[in-house]
Amino acid sequence: MAEAKVLVVDDEPGLRHFLSKALSRECARVDVAEDTQQASACLDAESYDVIILDNIMPGQSGLSWLADQRQIGLHADVIIVTAFADLRTAIEAIQAGASDFLLKPFRSNQVLNAVSKCLSRADLSRQNSLLRHELEEGTDLMRHRSHLIGSSRATQAVRRRIEEAAGIDSNTIIQGEPGTPKLISARMLHSASARRGRPFITLQCYGMTAPDLRERLFGRLTAEEDAEGLLKLAEGGMLYLEEVDQLDASCQSVLLEWAAQGRFQPIGGRRSFASDIRIICSSTVPLARAVRSGAFRADLH
Repeated sequence: MAEAKVLVVDDEPGLRHFLSKALSRECARVDVAEDTQQASACLDAESYDVIILDNIMPGQSGLSWLADQRQIGLHADVIIVTAFADLRTAIEAIQAGASDFLLKPFRSNQVLNAVSKCLSRADLSRQNSLLRHELEEGTDLMRHRSHLIGSSRATQAVRRRIEEAAGIDSNTIIQGEPGTPKLISARMLHSASARRGRPFITLQCYGMTAPDLRERLFGRLTAEEDAEGLLKLAEGGMLYLEEVDQLDASCQSVLLEWAAQGRFQPIGGRRSFASDIRIICSSTVPLARAVRSGAFRADLH
């Protein structure tokens, strides 16, 4: 909960103050909005883990706004605040995509418990998605262990370079001939960095087409399902792009679109999202040489 970002949407100043005060002691960030219009502006500027949303407000109701936001790409868990826990409201809340209820009046510990449950469910969902991704990628956890084996001077020098790179939170290129432990080095870098508690996501670039890359990275939003992309899964962590030198010009443009702006928009969605991800690339050839030959974009490099 200490890293959670929460948005409170309520037209009552007293309740906004109460929720903000209760949550600020436990959460990293708490923003407030007095109506759905302000809430939409907050979502355009920031991503939140949990939204506490009053249902009955002037103008658009909370449930109506929530349904609209799910259509354009809202991923956060939403807790509905209501004074009436009738069956109809419950059904409408489920259909709109709410995660939980808070029935007025409530105490601060009830709010904190509800937020904690949402965060736990979201964490479990992310872990399941990460495991599915690793299975799809054919990741062998024993083969991809996180340590270089050996005591030669060359191996020790690589370890030192990895430790140096781990302390600098910038995008990194790992270059090496085919068969050298580039993925292991990337995992070591992740484990030694300040992002070690966040996800490490791998993506094999060889054979990727631009539409495939866009969907894998950005995700897809349809009326039937919300397929999260790798950028959503990797939020706060690292994205390892294996064999990035194999991306063709159209794929490089897709990657540059995100890397230059730090934001992405799911296919079918109408809202872009900021991302905080460190990129680790591997290449079998020096990318600077690929730039000179015209095979790799200079601006992406």
